[in-house]
Amino acid sequence: MKTTRVSIFKTALVLSFLCLSTLEVLAAEVRQPVHVYFFTGGFIDVFSRETVKKIKTKTQNIGRDLEIPVKFERHWFTNWRSVSKKIQADRSKAKVVLLGHSWGAAGAVHLARDLDKKNIPVDLLVTIDTVSVPGASQASTIPANVRVNYNFYEGSDLFLHGLRNNKRKGSSSVDGIHNVKVLVGPTFSPHMTIDDKIEPLVSCQIKLLMLDQLDQLNIPDQLDKKHLAERITALEEGLTTD
Repeated sequence: MKTTRVSIFKTALVLSFLCLSTLEVLAAEVRQPVHVYFFTGGFIDVFSRETVKKIKTKTQNIGRDLEIPVKFERHWFTNWRSVSKKIQADRSKAKVVLLGHSWGAAGAVHLARDLDKKNIPVDLLVTIDTVSVPGASQASTIPANVRVNYNFYEGSDLFLHGLRNNKRKGSSSVDGIHNVKVLVGPTFSPHMTIDDKIEPLVSCQIKLLMLDQLDQLNIPDQLDKKHLAERITALEEGLTTD
C-alpha cells in the first residue's frame, strides 16, 4: 500500500512538472518578441516622422496589452547595413518586421536580401511607394526569406512613382506578395502623403502578426479613399473585439 502511494505521488510530481513545462513553452511562444524597423527616405532624414510616431505608439500599446515584448526603431534608409548586423547578432528569436517609405522601402528590401544570405526570416515586409535608390537596383525583387510582403503604391504623383510590381527573386512568382494600389485622392504630392494615409492599415497588420492572424488578412488590389477608410474601420473594430 505504501509503495503504491509513493508511486502515485511520484507520478503526480512528474505530471505536474510536464504540465508546467508545457505551459512555459506555450507562454514563450505567445510572448515571442516583435522587432519593428521603419526606414525613411528623402535626401535628408526629416520625412515620415508622424507616421513613425503613430505606428510606434500603437505597436507598443498592443505589445503591452498582449504582454509581448516590442522593440521599435526608426532609421534613415542609408543605415540598412548596420541594422542588418544588429539583427544578425540578436539571439531573441524575435519576429522581424521591416517597414519603409520611398527610398526607405528600397532600404528595407536591401536589408531583407542581406538577411536572406544568413537564413534569417522576415515575418512582414511593408513597402510604401518604393523608389529605387540611385546606383542600386532590384528594389522590387523580394527574397525567399520574406514570408509576407505588402507593397502599397500610388500612381498619380507627377514626380515620384512607386514600384508597383514586386515579385520573388529569380522568378515572376508573387507568392506571399500583395501589390496594392492606393488612390490617395486630390493632394499636391500623393507620394509624400501615402505613408500617413495607410498608417492605420499598417498598424493593424502588425497587430495581426502579433496575434498570428496575418494570413487571415484580405486586401483588394486597389483601394480608393472610401474603401481604405472602410477597411481600416472594419479591421480596427474586429481587432478591438478580439
